[in-house]
Amino acid sequence: MRDLLPGIFRRPEIALAAGIVLICFLAGPWFFLSLRPPESRSVPISFEVGSGDGFRTVSRELRRDGIIRSQTAFVIWTGLTGNLRDLKPGIYVFPPGAAAPDILRQLVSGPQPVRVTIPEGLTAYEVDGLLARAGVTPAGDFAQLARTQNIEGRLFPDTYDFYQRSAAVDIVRQMQDNFHIRTRTVLDGSETENNHWLVVASLLEKEVPDTEERRIVAGIIEKRLKAGMPLQVDATICYLKELRASRDVACYPLTPEDFKVDSPYNTYVKPGLPPGPIASPGLLSLQAAHQPIESPYWFYLSDPQTKRTVFAKNFEEHKQNRARFQSAR
Repeated sequence: MRDLLPGIFRRPEIALAAGIVLICFLAGPWFFLSLRPPESRSVPISFEVGSGDGFRTVSRELRRDGIIRSQTAFVIWTGLTGNLRDLKPGIYVFPPGAAAPDILRQLVSGPQPVRVTIPEGLTAYEVDGLLARAGVTPAGDFAQLARTQNIEGRLFPDTYDFYQRSAAVDIVRQMQDNFHIRTRTVLDGSETENNHWLVVASLLEKEVPDTEERRIVAGIIEKRLKAGMPLQVDATICYLKELRASRDVACYPLTPEDFKVDSPYNTYVKPGLPPGPIASPGLLSLQAAHQPIESPYWFYLSDPQTKRTVFAKNFEEHKQNRARFQSAR
């Protein structure tokens, strides 16, 4: 045995292999510990890989931002996996529990989309806030483009996969394309008819939660339009408040001054429908607008507790309903 060991270490390749084994034995615990998520990382972190960023820059910034524990361990792991040149540019969001191997897998796979659900009945300003909070577009960009292009109501409410820091024009195009696909069987009339149904549907979406009650309210709206009566829809006053503020604002409480604003969206002082939709309606509201139900009712309001619609056949009955329900708002 004494003669065997010196003979082994006189051979360079064996000595190198033995050295590597010894280093791995000693450094193994440090290495695998360094691949774990940093203890200080408790919230998701957004990270951008630029199109010209090399691996050395990316690994250094990952360590600087507290996304990985050790730049050295990350470099070694990436080298062992053969992915040194496979990182893809884009915006990433790394969850708190992501270890270095998880980080590397994401960087090799490329940016993952952010899933955003846009409910029915949101205005462009409300959608803008939703997208900004998800990191999809900067606050204000989406709403400004939607208002400039006059496409309120034509941005279909749905669940979308977006990428962070997207251009507002790309988000608008995706939502509009979806709108045209999803509504073509409902908006099947002339351009004038389609616009009429779209505006009515936006009123229903904001005012009436129940599907069957929407059809009754659609009938009331059509009856009042034919009679030349003001629609007196509170939701249009709320939308007018947003237009004047150029941002998402709380609707209630409404003041007497809110009802006096001279605007085509003020359905208390202007007859007819507002000039455009006041929100993005879903398919059920579009169908209700398309298929109104005739009824003996001329007035309606919402019970603030149950959200059910309370109907009235005449103004006297409507006044009684207002005294009973709206004081609870």
